[in-house]
Amino acid sequence: MADDKKNDDTQESVEQQSTPIQCLLRRKGGTKVTFGHNLVNQKTYHFKPLDSDDENSPHVCNVGDEEHADRLLSIRESYRLYRGDASYVDKIEVTKGAAIDESAFTNRFDDILSIDFETAENDTVKDWAKEALDLTPSHSAKIREKAASLDVEEKKGDNMNELLRKIGKAMQEEERAANDQASKDK
Repeated sequence: MADDKKNDDTQESVEQQSTPIQCLLRRKGGTKVTFGHNLVNQKTYHFKPLDSDDENSPHVCNVGDEEHADRLLSIRESYRLYRGDASYVDKIEVTKGAAIDESAFTNRFDDILSIDFETAENDTVKDWAKEALDLTPSHSAKIREKAASLDVEEKKGDNMNELLRKIGKAMQEEERAANDQASKDK
């Protein structure tokens, strides 16, 4: 019983620290906003209707990080503090995205944790190896040397793309370990 009370107090404390923010754009399924580039440290906020049965229901999310809340609130055309249904906002419905330059989403491989080596296309793995390691699948001796330096085991039947994937996963593990160590040192 005392533990339940303690958990309730903790939950209230967390809720008091978060800021309810309303997204003025109403997308089917809500709006997701992600902060951060490193997958380990990313935070995603999902602004969804308070009442899923009411098409005029405000899309709200509690934002726990003060900097994230400030950043969202600085976009006055799309976000505001949510104070209940005190003031009416005409529905701004988004049916199509803006004209987006797809090259803005091209992975430049500066964050190894942003690559999913399990599902990445072979061309993506090749591009990563060329950019990050200065290797191509034709550099089999250098790839094997890099694999050995990371204690990556080459299995019979592994082609160079598979070995590059294993190298990428090993490098991700090193990056995660370095991030964990840096977090502990703080």
